Amino acid sequence: MHKLSWIVCVVLLSIVAGCDKEGPAEQAGERIDEAVEDARQQAQDVRDEGKELADDVADAIDRADDDE
Repeated sequence: MHKLSWIVCVVLLSIVAGCDKEGPAEQAGERIDEAVEDARQQAQDVRDEGKELADDVADAIDRADDDE
């Protein structure tokens, strides 16, 4: 039984050690994920800036109406 435990440990350690190495497909996938996240963040920033601009325009219109 003790020998079987050692064999299981060696096999599990080999599997874990093999998982540390990334292949080219995994590296490319991670780069794609990062690019998508960057694009998503940039789109969010543009949307937020557009909303702020629209709010500023609405405020300017309200002030102009109040001045009349």
